[in-house]
Amino acid sequence: MAVNKNFVVKNGLEVDTDLIFADASTNKVGIGSTIPASMLDVKGGIAVTDINASGVGTIVTLRSTTGIITTVDAISLQATNLNVTGVATGITISSATDFYVSGVTTTTTLDVIGT
Repeated sequence: MAVNKNFVVKNGLEVDTDLIFADASTNKVGIGSTIPASMLDVKGGIAVTDINASGVGTIVTLRSTTGIITTVDAISLQATNLNVTGVATGITISSATDFYVSGVTTTTTLDVIGT
């Protein structure tokens, strides 16, 4: 007998050990983790074509498969070692430990502390 209903899981879900884990009491899903800290917590690498994020994003390492990231579209940018080559416009550098610019750069705000 077939049931005309979407896939429903109640009280959580676990697929293999640490593969996919859903906690119904906290409404959190872990991939590679059975203790998700966020609504979606992924432990390991993620391969994506496009990322659209709103709000605050923390990216520990931003790398490109070509070795050079040609476009970063950001309203505010914090960096430890930021090298800008070419033309950069309309960015706010709120915290940069090492900031190197060659080419033309227009920044909305640049606070210089030290040299």
